[in-house]
Amino acid sequence: MPALVAALYFLARNVGRVSVSLFWRLLIVSVLMVLFRYLGEAGIVYPTLAFLISLAFWLYVLGELFFGQMEEAISKSTITSTKRGYFWLRLIVTIGWAIYPLGSFVISFSAYTDTGGLSVAYNVAAFVNLMAFGLTVLTTAMMAPKGEENAS
Repeated sequence: MPALVAALYFLARNVGRVSVSLFWRLLIVSVLMVLFRYLGEAGIVYPTLAFLISLAFWLYVLGELFFGQMEEAISKSTITSTKRGYFWLRLIVTIGWAIYPLGSFVISFSAYTDTGGLSVAYNVAAFVNLMAFGLTVLTTAMMAPKGEENAS
């Protein structure tokens, strides 16, 4: 997930002004989101607390993607393929990553004990999310008009 957030940042940085501090905030928040989810599922931290903290970090990332500097940079861009690519990448982060808080919710607020099914679901979701993300980035790059990239 931190790599996906970094890819989104560099896409926005390619077309507009976004601060380097945004990159570090998003990177740290995404690492903490994954770390707390792990700590909760491993039983190191109380699962409900870890779920809520991880969820807050995910919502912060979504807030930056929908209402922050990256959204501003993309909306000011004149490159349609970049806008379309950003839309799909943001959708992947919103819907594709929803399986992780959903799984944490099930573990935290029910008597469910993972016998491997949740791990399989996580791995399949991660595979699908990474493939969709990579294909979207590739398609966006291939559709970008030559010579119209903004060098900010």
